[in-house]
This record gives sequence, C-alpha cells and structure tokens, in this order.
Amino acid sequence: MTNDEALRAAKELGKFRAFSIRGHAFDRMEERNADQKDIANALLTATKASHEERNKWKFSGGVDREGVALGVVVAFDWRTEVITIF
Repeated sequence: MTNDEALRAAKELGKFRAFSIRGHAFDRMEERNADQKDIANALLTATKASHEERNKWKFSGGVDREGVALGVVVAFDWRTEVITIF
C-alpha cells in the first residue's frame, strides 16, 4: 500500500466509522477527551500517511470535531483497529 492509498483508506474509515478501538487507544481517548466521532473526523481530515511497520499506518494533519489536531495510528489486519491517538 502506498502513502496515497493509505490516506484514501483512512478517509473511507472515517466516513463509515469502519474501525474498532484497542485498549491503549481508549486510554488516550480519555486523556484527550476524544470519542469515536473525533477519531473518525481526524481520519477524514488527515493530510499525511506514513508507514510505521508491517500493517501499521500513522495518519497526521487531521483534527477532531472541535478543530484540535489529532493523529491516529491504525493497524490494517483482518479487522481494522485504531491502536492509539496522539
């Protein structure tokens, strides 16, 4: 998958909220006062994708529903999971 393909995939994930959330991401959501809709918005508005390792991608340049910067790390496995937010 190229960076552009990953960014397009992130926008689809955000549009349809087609992701699950892992434990660490829940902890970060609480710290950042974010919810699933904020993560979806961050994926929809992300401007940069970078490959982290194996099946993990980091999406940055996006914002939550209040316009605050919010990045998301996603694992594309047999199901798509949000690993963490930053």
